[in-house]
Amino acid sequence: MEPTALLHFGNVMLAGIAAGGQVLVLAAIVPTRALLPAGDAVLLHREMSRRIDRFMPATVGLAALTGVLLLLAANQGGPGSSSLLVVGIVANLCVAGLSIFALMPINRRVAGWSTDRVPVEFNATFGRWGRLHAARTISSVVALAAYLLAALA
Repeated sequence: MEPTALLHFGNVMLAGIAAGGQVLVLAAIVPTRALLPAGDAVLLHREMSRRIDRFMPATVGLAALTGVLLLLAANQGGPGSSSLLVVGIVANLCVAGLSIFALMPINRRVAGWSTDRVPVEFNATFGRWGRLHAARTISSVVALAAYLLAALA
């Protein structure tokens, strides 16, 4: 198997893991969290974030990096594929930007909350987090689709 094919494989795998994780959180965790009592919702969010924040940034970052490497590769597959890779890279950068500058700061704030006395801004904070996460999920799925189409081009 040629190196570019292996790079495409790794790129799509990484983007797939990232997008799958984002979709799972959006489709299952966010609605479940909304059904829980406030203290339990804080605990779920805190523990989920602590675990996910360990691997998701690396997965998204490596997907973007492999996208850049594919874009730079001489035998990468033509202009149609290059445009798709650029879309994937930009979408991954959106995921990273939303995560680093919006969602992770919220996660750190929630991590400091007591599960016994949840702050008044609980609903507003989780509502904002959910909307930002939905945007991140869309970006992650766009990246996966673009990388997959680039691999098939």
